[in-house]
Amino acid sequence: MLWLFFTLMVPVLVAFALGLVVYYSAPHVPLDGRLNSLVSFAMSLSVLVLVPADVWSALSRVDRTGAAEALDHLTLTALWYASYGFCFVCMFTVLPVHAEALNRGERFWTNRLYESIRYNLTFFAVCTLVGVIGIGALLLRGTLTLDGLVGFLTGASNAFGLFLSLFLMGYGLVEIPKLAWRSADYITRERLATHLAGVRANQLEKAHDEMITCALCTRHLKTYMRHGPGADHLLEVSDEAERDLTELGLLAAAARAVPDREAFDDQDYDDEVGMAKLHRRLKASRTQYQRALVRLPRAVYSAIELSDRRTAGASGSFGSRFESTLSRPSGALRDGALYRQLEWVWKCRLAPLVARLAALLLALMSATVVYSQVTIAAGCGKWNLFSQIVHYGHQCDKVVWAPFAQVLVLLPLMYICWATLFGLFKIEVYSTFVLTKHASDGYSMLTCALLMCRLSPVIAYNFLRITCVDDGRCSSYFHDACAAANTEAECDTAGTVEGAPSTLCAWDAASSTCSLPKAVADTFQTVFYTNIGKQIDEAPLVGKNLNEYVPALLLLHVFLLVIGLYDRLCGICSPTQRFRFSHEDDMHEDQYMIQGRHTLREVRNNIAEGRPPLEGLPGTGQVVATFRADAASASGASNASAAPAQQQLDRQPRGRSWEETKTRLAAAAGRASRGEGVGYKHTRRGSVGVQLSRDPADVP
Repeated sequence: MLWLFFTLMVPVLVAFALGLVVYYSAPHVPLDGRLNSLVSFAMSLSVLVLVPADVWSALSRVDRTGAAEALDHLTLTALWYASYGFCFVCMFTVLPVHAEALNRGERFWTNRLYESIRYNLTFFAVCTLVGVIGIGALLLRGTLTLDGLVGFLTGASNAFGLFLSLFLMGYGLVEIPKLAWRSADYITRERLATHLAGVRANQLEKAHDEMITCALCTRHLKTYMRHGPGADHLLEVSDEAERDLTELGLLAAAARAVPDREAFDDQDYDDEVGMAKLHRRLKASRTQYQRALVRLPRAVYSAIELSDRRTAGASGSFGSRFESTLSRPSGALRDGALYRQLEWVWKCRLAPLVARLAALLLALMSATVVYSQVTIAAGCGKWNLFSQIVHYGHQCDKVVWAPFAQVLVLLPLMYICWATLFGLFKIEVYSTFVLTKHASDGYSMLTCALLMCRLSPVIAYNFLRITCVDDGRCSSYFHDACAAANTEAECDTAGTVEGAPSTLCAWDAASSTCSLPKAVADTFQTVFYTNIGKQIDEAPLVGKNLNEYVPALLLLHVFLLVIGLYDRLCGICSPTQRFRFSHEDDMHEDQYMIQGRHTLREVRNNIAEGRPPLEGLPGTGQVVATFRADAASASGASNASAAPAQQQLDRQPRGRSWEETKTRLAAAAGRASRGEGVGYKHTRRGSVGVQLSRDPADVP
């Protein structure tokens, strides 16, 4: 049965990890980054396969003394060591080094690898120094011995992951039911989506300006860095910048951009170190722009869809047809009257009701998780709900139906993993590593894989504690039954399990006693606890007591999230709202709400006139066709190509002469006469400033 479970679940696990990599990775992520992410995702998610199998093996083995069962035990041991060891080793070595190497800007991969190793060694050296001081103090006080050093290090790592997982889990347990309940309120969701559209539009404009700035930097540096330590690297960076502009459709925007070279200091990028900084900045700007370019349409289309649902639900009745502003695939079925009527019933009547019921169910599951975490310290009695669920219908001398036991374990474990990962990727402090569809760079992918490897073993250990599989109730049951036997026949009967070919008890003819062998008693515990969990429990300071009482803090954490105390404290400590736990205050009127309404109005006008929805929006690289025609007729030449701007930029010397000043003033006057935006931007010396001339259609 164990091998059948692995045969069915392992392909599903690998396919799910492969789907994550294909769905989230950007086109420019290298093959090594994709493969490392795939293996790390699969190994970190392996707890969803190993924990149910381990629980079933501990509760439902038929023959605990046969060779086949011993092989299953060895297989689980090898798989647990492989999963736990991979996650533990890779999160300190391979993943951080590889992620930083992909984020570096040096020319050769050997230099990027060297700088990444040096950066990570510096960080881990500081952590190691602090750890050595703490361990030395414990050894001198006699609290810790050298024999228990490995267990203490494992327990300390588990304790750090426990605090982090409880923090993220609490956020997910509160926000998931809240989002499900809020999804039924189309008015509130529409206001939030409108505000989000304004935020995404602002982020896209900033990312667009930064992308153009980096490209103009490389063009300017090529005018004088013909030779030198960073000249060859500059050519590669410049080619990459031009290729990015071409792929993203930003050549015309780069041609219209006016560089502010008074604030540009050439000495910032005049060597290999400077070129590495510029290359890293270029890669970061490309990632941010691609991410913003994906997020803006998603927010805009969501706001429009919610507006259509609200309008249709308020003005229609049963039998009405749902009319969508957005274009959708056509077909005989989709265009039929019956399909439109059923769509109206679902989106305007049934979907809110289903969302409310799902929210109540999710809230009940969240309350069950919190209650089970709080009652760990109370033991494995009747107060532990997860223990009652997993042990439902289980008797020590009978076999539980394997699929039933695995489903009882898998469902709550999946919800706990979902809540933890939801908190990991949704709290704003981790917004740098949010996975975005087809726009996540290698650094973000590997960082998310690192954090998943950090949390998965801790979640497995914590879940096994709340299910009380390792409480030893069955080993105690058979130990007492064997001890009560006085004859060999009674000994054989006392250790009988339904369907087992042999007894569990061992009869000692010399002493005429019946006992339960220790090797058999250990089979009633999970393989994870036998090989890893015992070391954690026996560790001083970070052992069993810590893992029993710390989860009770989850109740306080959830309560503070529900009343919104964290957001109030973060608002006092961080006026810029850099750290946020809730987005309920995004419905108030501010600059983003105004910008969101303007963005939605422009998109609706484009759809009504048959143009692409995002045409003319600032930062999208799509300019209104009518303005391009007017500008071409007024200037006598098309400015869709970047070559004239490049030639003009190449003729510019460093510094600003009187002739150059007169030329710039004449160009500004010409732009003003054509109705283009003229602005001035003051930047500090040592930075790059760019003033982008906006099209009239881009001005609100």
